[in-house]
Amino acid sequence: MIHHQEAILPHENRPVQRVTPEEPEDPESVMSMRVKFLVLFFLAQCAGLGISAALARYTMPQQPVWMLLPAFLIPLLLTTPPIWFHAGRHRAQLIELNRIFNHIAQGKRNCALPPADHDPEMAQLIVTFNQAMASLNQTTDPKAFTEQLLGAMVDGVVILDRDICIQRVNQALVELLGETEEKLIGRHLDVLLPDPSFCALMYRDLLSDREFRAQETVFLTADGREVEVSISSNLLYDNEELTGTVILVKDIRQRKRDEEQLHFLANFDLLTRLPNRSLLKERLNQTLVRAPWRSTSVGLLHCALDRFKTINETLGHGAGDELLKEIASRLQGCVREGDTVARVGGDEFVILLKDMARDEDVIHLAREIADAIALPMTLANGHEVFITASIGISLFPENGTTSDELLKNADLATQFAKTQGKNQFSFFSAEMNRKGAQRLAMERDLRRAIERGELEVHYQPRWNLRQDRLTGAEALVRWRRGGNGEKPVSPGEFLPLAEELGLMEAIDLWMLRESCRQARQWLDEGRPPLRISVNLSHHLFGRDDLVSVVRAIIEESGLEPGAMELELTEAIVMHNVGHAMNALRAFREMGIHLAVDDFGTGYSSFSHLRRLPVHVLKIDRSFIREITTHKEDAAITHAIISLAHTLGLTATAEGAEEPEQRELLTILGCDELQGYLISRPVPAREMEEKFLPVAAPLSR
Repeated sequence: MIHHQEAILPHENRPVQRVTPEEPEDPESVMSMRVKFLVLFFLAQCAGLGISAALARYTMPQQPVWMLLPAFLIPLLLTTPPIWFHAGRHRAQLIELNRIFNHIAQGKRNCALPPADHDPEMAQLIVTFNQAMASLNQTTDPKAFTEQLLGAMVDGVVILDRDICIQRVNQALVELLGETEEKLIGRHLDVLLPDPSFCALMYRDLLSDREFRAQETVFLTADGREVEVSISSNLLYDNEELTGTVILVKDIRQRKRDEEQLHFLANFDLLTRLPNRSLLKERLNQTLVRAPWRSTSVGLLHCALDRFKTINETLGHGAGDELLKEIASRLQGCVREGDTVARVGGDEFVILLKDMARDEDVIHLAREIADAIALPMTLANGHEVFITASIGISLFPENGTTSDELLKNADLATQFAKTQGKNQFSFFSAEMNRKGAQRLAMERDLRRAIERGELEVHYQPRWNLRQDRLTGAEALVRWRRGGNGEKPVSPGEFLPLAEELGLMEAIDLWMLRESCRQARQWLDEGRPPLRISVNLSHHLFGRDDLVSVVRAIIEESGLEPGAMELELTEAIVMHNVGHAMNALRAFREMGIHLAVDDFGTGYSSFSHLRRLPVHVLKIDRSFIREITTHKEDAAITHAIISLAHTLGLTATAEGAEEPEQRELLTILGCDELQGYLISRPVPAREMEEKFLPVAAPLSR
């Protein structure tokens, strides 16, 4: 509640008033004042005489005390007339000053002392006092103070009378509403409130003399717009009498925009503007609560794009983002109005189907989504891309009763669909849950495989068909999970997992170090020289410091660079031709041999291929597998061999398993052979026993 002494915002000016005596001059008061001054002076003189008598008795013990009497009487006679005169002369100012202090104590500041022209010192004192009172009165004038206060406030102010009519507004409210003060004063407050229900509630409080705090509503501006505001009220009192209400109006539009932005950031994906995982779980939890009462089923479809990573890395992140937004639009076009499409990961989406009458509905939707995603799309850069999706499905309540269970099981079903060839959909099953637990355990163990020493290198020999002898071996990683007593994990099982977990670079570096160390050891043991070939993943090949890293590893092992061969696939080389050219030239200058692996399965440009500083083309096993039964495979293989020879490169065939394949490859002019026909990949010790005997010492 607000209390003040004066009327609310008075408009009249109050002039400074001089306080004059309310009663006629009293001679007795004058006489009393004079007597008071003389008595005080007489007492002071007596005190002085006593001190003088004591000193005289001490210093002049022979002299009588009465001789000190003139020292007392003479000053008294000389000072009494002036004191008598001045006490009467300034008694008016003294009496007036006393009255003024009484007025100030009562809160009245509009007062001043009368002038005193007959005494310059008193006149100057009165002028200074009157100036101080005038300054105090100016700075504490209720109207001036209220005007300054209202003008300085950044929030709007509305002052209402007892009839809820607007009596005063400040400039901040005028600017907020775009209306003039003259048009607002005298009108009822409801002209600013377009919401009738809120207006009724507020009028109820105002008429009941109740205050309210931070009520959010909207005010109507002069041009008909609605402005979001927060209002609070204070009752206004004058001398304990209720005179009206002060309404404080705060513009909350910016706060609302900030709240909306924060809500969007917390619940939606910035790129696709779809709900994120947090909002999806909230909606899923709400749906699961209602589903049993409605006797309906709930379905979750986890959709993961196939080969999105390849498109993102090949065409750039901008193209990848454009693709994701298009996929989001297509997914929204497949679902009903009440369903939810959310983006929960880089290339992962989840569709929440509510109130399904039949489980077959989810199958129909899964097919519709797969068909929609598979349609070609043309990006802004002109590239036409094709992409598919693997879809996992979990149902409530069959596959889980909580949001976490349903999301996890839909994810497991998606992973299973990917293993079945991608571009498929799969329902969750208990077997998937078991395999999912196994996968998590494998992830945990694979992350620690290097430090535990569980990785090992196996070597597959490369055979020279012309010279009929061993010329090299390819180093291949194997994982003996759990130690030496365990059976090695299939490379097709753990290498894709290592790729997904981002462990390939660490595995490549370990492979390179271990292969160099083993090759150096074989030479030190006197075994035949052998060129070791090591594959580089795109993770390691993409490093800017790749050349220096490889050089350091080879120098650390003490191996000659010519004893090493690095293999790269077509896709790695063609992904960034400029970087590949620079790195391959640097490797060749070091003396390292270079090979293009799996040739024929990628999209090499012959113009780039002829400029690559490589030594070997390795023909992919897919052409060798049926080379003796399919003329097309034989023709393609012959063409690759001829191309390699034309470019001055060695042609190596991978995956040969039958003698007939070896004979045909020899006829076609192939230089080297690698495959089970010669040997499976074997550990270092078995490689030594079968293919690398120690040379016998020379007899002396």
